Amino acid sequence: MNITKLLPVIMMTIFLVAGVLLIQPVLADSNLIDDQVGFDDNSIGKAFDQNGDPLDPREIVVNILKLFLTFLGVISVTLIIYAGYMWMTAMGNDEKVGTAKKIITRTIFGLVIILFSYALVSYISTCVMDVATDSQAVWLCN
Repeated sequence: MNITKLLPVIMMTIFLVAGVLLIQPVLADSNLIDDQVGFDDNSIGKAFDQNGDPLDPREIVVNILKLFLTFLGVISVTLIIYAGYMWMTAMGNDEKVGTAKKIITRTIFGLVIILFSYALVSYISTCVMDVATDSQAVWLCN
């Protein structure tokens, strides 16, 4: 079997194994049940942040959108790396070079859309949170 056909599989396996090895275990408190405090009526059905304060549902939606857009950005960078590898290993084959160029241009176009979407979500969430909490709004939101 040709090594150039196995190389993308080997590289993806290395990236996946490295990703799994870099994940840190969660160190939970063994006395968690004893330390819990009862919920008051205002906090039932709400998610909580790291300090135990209830989160606004709008913040939860914004965090999910940002996480999703970040994941799409990682996929885009991976596609650009893959297309660059394809271009470098094309060995003068115009068809493979053309395919790699198409992947790179389409991925960069998608990455620009993802970046603008992330900026729009951040901007709108800041403005909506400022208006909803009656705090001093950012000058761009007025």
